[in-house]
Amino acid sequence: MVITRLDPLSPPELFFPQELHVRKLQVFDEATKAGLSKLEGLKGKALAEAAGELAERIFAPSHPLYAMFFDLQAVDEVRIIEGEE
Repeated sequence: MVITRLDPLSPPELFFPQELHVRKLQVFDEATKAGLSKLEGLKGKALAEAAGELAERIFAPSHPLYAMFFDLQAVDEVRIIEGEE
């Protein structure tokens, strides 16, 4: 997956958004809903604790973001970039 940010405050731009949206893989929207931006500005122990709590939530098999990460493996473009095809 190729992602760029022209402006650090703007959402990332995907170079193959159609392939993701067809599969309902809205990773960035779901990451925002999960609270990823709350890590911004944290440092040291506060960052480690907040990141750990976030990871516990989003890597639970019942979390939508976990499912999206799993489903990304089926996207041909991702498989090619990762060298699996």
